[in-house]
Amino acid sequence: MAIENMMIELKKILYVLISMLPLLSTGCHRKDSAHQEPKMRLVATDRVMEFDIDPRTYPHSDCVFAHHTSTGERYLVYLNEQLNRIQFYLIDSLRLSHTIELQQKGPHGVGLVIGYYVQSLDSVFVTPKGRKQIFLVNRKGELIGTWDYSRYLTRSGMSVMPTYSRPASPLVIMGHEVYMDNFPEGNWNLLNQDNMKDFPIMMKLNMETGTVTEFDLRYPSSCFEMNDIVHSRVWDGERFLWSFRRDPVIYASKDLRTMQEFHRESRYIKKLVPDLSSGDFMELIRYGASAPSYEKLIHDPFRGLYYRVVYPGTKVDKDMNISSLMKFKPVFSVMILDRDLNTMGETLVLPENHYYMEEMFVLKEGLYISENHIHNPSFNENKLRYRLFHVEQLF
Repeated sequence: MAIENMMIELKKILYVLISMLPLLSTGCHRKDSAHQEPKMRLVATDRVMEFDIDPRTYPHSDCVFAHHTSTGERYLVYLNEQLNRIQFYLIDSLRLSHTIELQQKGPHGVGLVIGYYVQSLDSVFVTPKGRKQIFLVNRKGELIGTWDYSRYLTRSGMSVMPTYSRPASPLVIMGHEVYMDNFPEGNWNLLNQDNMKDFPIMMKLNMETGTVTEFDLRYPSSCFEMNDIVHSRVWDGERFLWSFRRDPVIYASKDLRTMQEFHRESRYIKKLVPDLSSGDFMELIRYGASAPSYEKLIHDPFRGLYYRVVYPGTKVDKDMNISSLMKFKPVFSVMILDRDLNTMGETLVLPENHYYMEEMFVLKEGLYISENHIHNPSFNENKLRYRLFHVEQLF
């Protein structure tokens, strides 16, 4: 009788354990279904932000940020690469405030700037093309600080590419340290998990001593399976997050030693195709224009959300202007994720050929997306135009 009672109790325990398995696996696997019922969506509003620009300002930039001052002023900061200048527009009065003219040569020369980080209106870090240096300039464009990391090699003896502070991966300043992304120099087609096993995904530069320190965190194996290490990275104040171009997983780390993985597939990507490792130039360009990808991760601190920009890919015909298609994608979607990186919804941003995917920024009122797509019927080369999108709760 005692044995029979013991067997009944064991069956009860086994039943409880089996019933808990789905809960346990959910906590460990961290995988969302791309086709689950959406809880949120992006909705275009009637509100448009529009700035007049002079004839010397190119109406497209790949480096646009929103900046808030300590006194409450809000700026749209716009890199005019053709003239090597950073333009500050007052958001609430829709006018140009001032411009930082950046010299390429001379005592205040900083090279050709293709990235920047605004610490304050009088303190702007700039990253030049092809140079392993970071410069600090004031509002007048005068050079007030220089840091050179050209001699830095990783512990495994590999050299790194120059770091560029752009919306997909801006510099992160913490005290006197600059946190930067790490990409290897050389032919990326020759990279594999063996020769990259000791290559750090991030490093930091001490602005007081000039020393560079690498972190223990490495590139995930998916990069080498898909032959693509290109990624977007954000810092949300507590952790770093990475979104790789050919990988549905979002990676997160608080200590830059270990990573958490959050499998978040787009409902608009049927299949990710590995990056081409060889082929003629036009074949590679055609692939880049047509292949689906996860493009950019954006943090929304006002709503505690993240936006993941997704390119679903498109068919490339022979008569298409492929270089134009590479820059001006016809359509894209935006995934909405909550603080815990749960997928809350995904919105296809329509109509096609209307929005310029490279220019987006977040303000208190919502997400702004550029309407300066060259095939937009209302495109005006004399204006910068951004449409406000709200996040709508569905239930």
